Amino acid sequence: FIDFTLESLHVDPQLKTTRFNGRSLIHFAASEACLPIVAELLNLGVDPNVTDNGGYPPLYRAAGTSRDPDGVDVVSALIDAGAKVNYAGGSIKSTPLHAAARHGNDRISERLLAAGASPSVVDKKGHSPLDRAINCRKTSVVKIIEAAANHESRFTESRKV
Repeated sequence: FIDFTLESLHVDPQLKTTRFNGRSLIHFAASEACLPIVAELLNLGVDPNVTDNGGYPPLYRAAGTSRDPDGVDVVSALIDAGAKVNYAGGSIKSTPLHAAARHGNDRISERLLAAGASPSVVDKKGHSPLDRAINCRKTSVVKIIEAAANHESRFTESRKV
């Protein structure tokens, strides 16, 4: 499948932006944690912040994947290509960290936080990524986000002095 897709991209470059059910190939590849296809699409110039018809970028789709370690590798590739870690998309305006928290993705949560994702961004319903982790009973992600939130608040306080 991967080889066929990569070959098809070279035969028909328009595939890189063609939409299928409202999503482009990079959204599908990101949600399946398929690094070879994501990397090639980025290499071919696909915008890492392109949104699907639901308003979500590939980073959001990748953050919700359960595949590890491939998921964190795809997240890293998208971030390295310029994906916006705090982009709030979709109908409830949630971030990739919200998705990672909801799905209990420890390593992806850590990678997003290391890249500058804010643990204090709230979605349209007023929920932070920490709220999502708590509501979904993802205790390991709760600990990761709490530590980042404590660090963020200490940093903010120290800058006020």
